[in-house]
Amino acid sequence: GSAQRQRRRQQRQQQGRQRQQQEQPLPARASVLVCREAGKNGALLARLRAAGVKGVAEVPLIEHAEGEDVRQLPGALAGDAWAWVAVTSPEAAKVFSAGWHEAGRPAGLRVASVGGGTSKALEEASGGALTAAFEPTAAHAEALAAELPLEAADDAVLYPASARAASTLQEGLAARGFAVTRLNTYDTRAVAAEALDAAQLQAAAAARVVAVGSPSALKAWLAVAEAGGRGAPGGG
Repeated sequence: GSAQRQRRRQQRQQQGRQRQQQEQPLPARASVLVCREAGKNGALLARLRAAGVKGVAEVPLIEHAEGEDVRQLPGALAGDAWAWVAVTSPEAAKVFSAGWHEAGRPAGLRVASVGGGTSKALEEASGGALTAAFEPTAAHAEALAAELPLEAADDAVLYPASARAASTLQEGLAARGFAVTRLNTYDTRAVAAEALDAAQLQAAAAARVVAVGSPSALKAWLAVAEAGGRGAPGGG
């Protein structure tokens, strides 16, 4: 269906970005390592280079995979009435949009987004068909749980989440009277050190500063740094 074609197109785009990144020479001694998923480091790379930082290396050390509940998402969107769909990351927004397409693009869904970056990803993934109806005053789960409008007892909230996401949002919403259904629609995993070439491994292990955006990225870098001979943080 259209959702499968969209996923294949996104996969081809990601593979193209990975090939492009691999073709770019890495500095022999990186001053800063950026290590988010392939294709998601562009804004940070641009800012670092605009600030005059030399020796910036991009080595993606984490990647996304399907979550155990992703196949349930289209049916949940098509068959149930939700007061809100809560989306808390750009990746969750993309997965939700794909499920929405597969469900036949049901109308009337109200999306609560954790913040501007997630709202932008939602609009881009859906071609502008989905927009956030609510954002909290601060871009984190605690604020979303505290501020999401409750209009009736047991308002139903669908929460398509990362398998690694904490229970902060669902517990906070449930404590206020919402009926929350969480679906773990995607997961984040480390890129194995064996999948990196020698230049990438050296850049990851030798960088003076490592920019990470999640605990998963930090754990992935620690594993790769050890494989590259750096050892514990602060080592040689």
